[in-house]
This record gives sequence, structure tokens and C-alpha cells, in this order.
Amino acid sequence: MIKNIVFSFVILIVVIAVSCDNDSNDQTIATPYDHEAQIPIDREALIVYLSTHYYNTNDGFIWTIGNEEAGSLPLEDQIALINDENLDSIEGIDPVDIETISTYTMYYYIEEEGIDNGNVGYTSPSPVDSVFVRYSGMLLDSTVFDSRWDFPIWFQLPNNVEGWRRGLPKFKRGTFQTTGDEDFIFENPGLGYIFFPSGLGYRDRAQISIPANSNLVFRVELDDVKLIDTDLDLVPTKFELSIDAAGNITTYNSDEDSLFDFQDVDDDNDFTLTKDEVLDEFTTLDARGNIDFPYGADGNIAAKGSVTPENPNGDTPNYKNPDKHLED
Repeated sequence: MIKNIVFSFVILIVVIAVSCDNDSNDQTIATPYDHEAQIPIDREALIVYLSTHYYNTNDGFIWTIGNEEAGSLPLEDQIALINDENLDSIEGIDPVDIETISTYTMYYYIEEEGIDNGNVGYTSPSPVDSVFVRYSGMLLDSTVFDSRWDFPIWFQLPNNVEGWRRGLPKFKRGTFQTTGDEDFIFENPGLGYIFFPSGLGYRDRAQISIPANSNLVFRVELDDVKLIDTDLDLVPTKFELSIDAAGNITTYNSDEDSLFDFQDVDDDNDFTLTKDEVLDEFTTLDARGNIDFPYGADGNIAAKGSVTPENPNGDTPNYKNPDKHLED
């Protein structure tokens, strides 16, 4: 298997600056971003921030410890985020564009876990999926640089900064209902914060209202998720990749042909399209109209009816089993 393969929807960030003057054709290539130097700087800044701020249950915002203004919690209830049981970390994040000795760590804070009424495999996004979210983004000094809280918006995570691709999968979407005019009302969405270093954000490239090398904080509400199906074989791409707890991606090729599974319309090379085998084996839909795949304890799609206490991971589904055919 080849780790962190570049595939069509994963954007590698390559920064090349070319300067030309009127009298010369000389080109200057910018110095590559120095992950190894910036990682410890950002890690320390985030630890200091998480140690000096707390989650205010009165308004859902992050406050500075010691602030006694109206709306603050009593001093004894101002629990530093770093000590709050709702804060967790994502460790071992590999940069997607270069091998490094060090890895990144980011953090996420769950206010509301989210409640989904569909198939568990569709509950949370993977780094390659699309999300329907409300959000506000701020710097560590509480400067808000962007906000889309009044109206949610769809984002394709592969086109977003790395901190979003790693952080949003830790949240679950909520339930929804359709109104008479076919609008959706979302309830009980996943809600919380993600905190990530500049190397998982905009790095040393200053943006409007975001200085270079800025650690970022986002409050996010995950209303809905759309799983991407790159090869249109009815198997969401997230189930045709190996994605670890840090969101690092490994591609694989089940039938050892020239295509990775997420690109392959015939995953077991039995000359029957994967989508036809999927429709033949999995005939029920969940509450949202998605194929109701069964999953093993390992999180992978399992053959229909094969998951048991004695066989917790289940058997290989027909679409990945070259010995199973539609006529069987």
C-alpha cells in the first residue's frame, strides 16, 4: 500500500513564488514551508491557549480564565480547556505534502455530539467528504476573521484547510425533517470547536485578517454530511480507503489491477460492475435513502448477514469477492 497517495480530490499544497522584473528572466522559488521548525512553536501556543481559556456554558463561547465580566462563570467553575473532559486531541497527523520527523497534534471540543437517524456509516464525514455547516473562525486573541453562523453552507473537505479535514470527522450530523415547502430543518447537530496549528491551516501564507503562521479556532455546527463516491460504484469513497484515527489516508487495491479501489468500477475484477453487485446484495435503504450497509467491528462494510458475535468483522461483501457472482 502507498501512504498519502495523491488522488483526484486531495489537494496538495505547493507554494511556488515566481518574481520577474522588466530586465531579467530570473526566477526565485520560495523557501518550502518549514514544518519541523513551526510544529513546536504552534504546539506551545495552543497549549498556552487551552490552559488559559475555558468553555462558558452560559453562552457556548470560549472565555479567558479570570474574566469576571457579566456572563462569566464563577472563578471556581472556570475549568481550563486543557483539563475539560470534553476536550480531546488528534495526534499523529502527517502533513500531506512532505515527510516529516514530527507530526501534528490538534484538538476538538464536543459541546453536542449530534444525533443521526440514518445508517451509522453516514453519520460522520471522512476527510474526502462534503459537509453542511455553520461556523465562526477566530485567532487565538479572539479576533473573528470569518463567520457563517446564520446560514449553513456546503464545503468539500478536500478543498478546505487540513485542520477541517481532520477535525470535522470527529463530529456527527443531526436529524432532519422536510417542511411543506421541501426545506430541511436540522435538529440535534454536532456542535463544538476545533483548534489547530498553522501547519494545518494557512501556514506562512497570510490571508485577509489572518496573519502568517496563525493557529486557528473554529466553532462548528455539523448539520449534514454527503459522502463522496469518486468512481460512482455506490460504495462511498471513505469505505474504499484506509483512514486512521488521525485522518491519515492509505489507498489500497483489492484486486491488484491498475486502479485503486476508490477509482475502480469493478473492485474484485470479476467482470461485473461493483454497483450491480452492491444493488444485488444490499437491498434496503436507511431513513435518509442511503444504502443500508452492514458494518463489522472494524468499521468496514461486511457481507449481508455475516456479522455475528463469533464473527464480529463479518465476511467480505460480494462486490469485493471474485468468487461471488450475480448468478450465484
